[in-house]
Parts: sequence; structure tokens; C-alpha cells
Amino acid sequence: MLQRIQTLYLIIASFIVAALLKIPLMSLKTDTEILILHYRGLFDFATKEYITTNLVGIILFVFIVFIPLIAIFLFKNRKLQMKLCNYGIIFNVLFLIDMAYYVFEAQSQVKLSLHSELGLLLPVISIILLFLAKINIKKDEDLIRSVDRIR
Repeated sequence: MLQRIQTLYLIIASFIVAALLKIPLMSLKTDTEILILHYRGLFDFATKEYITTNLVGIILFVFIVFIPLIAIFLFKNRKLQMKLCNYGIIFNVLFLIDMAYYVFEAQSQVKLSLHSELGLLLPVISIILLFLAKINIKKDEDLIRSVDRIR
């Protein structure tokens, strides 16, 4: 299980996205205040509390953290592992779309200047790692099929 490279890809993808617990996605600055976009919503830096909560972002965050971890333990069912990698990629893309929508919605109400943070790259890196894991799972599946064909 742990000796396979796709397992490392899945572990790293999960931990990278879990880093969003501490790393903000973006900084939004108005004339008077600084807002920070986390996966949970907009955080007001001055008052140290959340202005709004993004329920869809929280749900997607839970999915994109736990899907790769679940896929690791399904190493005997490679087809399901590949499906979970696909779902992980889809949920990461939906997470990025949700965050973009959230920012543009806030920007339409108040004039904001956007400053991207490291957290914005983490879901993209996770998508790449999930894609690499899927490729390697498919290679394993093809290898097993070719060995079964030889017998």
C-alpha cells in the first residue's frame, strides 16, 4: 500500500489541501479594512471574526481533504480509486470556482483590491497530484490485466 507512488501522491494531495486550515486563499483590501478569504469565508483582520461563512466552501473542503485519504485505503479496488481521484479533481475545481464566485460577489458589493496568497495554489497542486495518482493507478490496473492475460 505505502510502497506505491500513487499512495504518496494521494497523501501529499490531502495534506496540501489540509494546510488551508491555516493558510489563507486571498487578501482583500478596501480603503478602510483588510479582509482575508479562508475556506470558511471572509475574515475581518481588524475585528478578528468572520464576516460571512461559506457553507459550500466548508463542505467542498471536507470532501477534498478526505477523498484522497479514503482512496488510499481502497488499494485493492483500483477502479474505485480512479473514480475517487476523478471526484477529488472535480471537487477541487468546484472549490476554486466557489472561492472565485465568493470573491467576485464580495467585489461587486464593495470596491476591493485582490492580493493572491499561497493558499490559492494549493488546490491546483492537489489537482495535479490527484491526476498523477490516477495515471499511476491506471498503470497498475493495466499491469495486473496484462499479467492475468498471460496466465
